[in-house]
Amino acid sequence: NGYTYTFVQHEGNRAIHAYLNEDCVALSRNTARSHCLKIHKREKQRLTRSLSQLSSRICLTSDLWTSCVGHGFLSLTAHYIDDEWNLHAKILNFCHMPPP
Repeated sequence: NGYTYTFVQHEGNRAIHAYLNEDCVALSRNTARSHCLKIHKREKQRLTRSLSQLSSRICLTSDLWTSCVGHGFLSLTAHYIDDEWNLHAKILNFCHMPPP
């Protein structure tokens, strides 16, 4: 939908959260951004550590698609099987692909 971090400050978003939980504390866009970046950093470190400890091979796939409003996107995904024979798929990168 193309929402930015300012979505957390939107009146409708705050109203629905207050309705669902009156103790809900509204976030600023800067706080939302900070939380997202912290989570991204933590998960990136976790994935890097996990992939570096694999005894199996990693297969990479890419996917290119267009959203319903015509925006192009590209993703790069790592696929691997862990030591317990569980198949995993982890997105390594995701980016906007403007038309040529």
